Amino acid sequence: MARRFGTFESLLAQLRDPLEAEFRSRRDGHVELINLRAASIDNGARLEAATVEVRKLADALAESEARAEDLAARLREQTAASQEARVEADRHAANCRWRPARSRRSRRVNASPVSGSRNLNRTRRPCAPS
Repeated sequence: MARRFGTFESLLAQLRDPLEAEFRSRRDGHVELINLRAASIDNGARLEAATVEVRKLADALAESEARAEDLAARLREQTAASQEARVEADRHAANCRWRPARSRRSRRVNASPVSGSRNLNRTRRPCAPS
């Protein structure tokens, strides 16, 4: 039996090196797979966080663009109102200026002997109601 065991031991020694190499290779492959799995989970978490950040930024961008459009519309309205007010003020000022008298019956303003003759021929037209 010792001879058989010796023969068996020599066969085991011949098989041990390739089996150990195969075991190390598979163990290294398994460790690599575990590391890749962990990296994949980490990358998935990072991707999810980046996706959430992108959504927040997209919402903020949409909100700021809407605010900018509202402000631009408000500016256009105020500009139009300002131009209308300027035109109305010009019309009002044109109606309230001193003009030469149309007739002698017109009311004379500042027609005192001290003021001179140049104001005698001018009357003030009443301002038109706005």
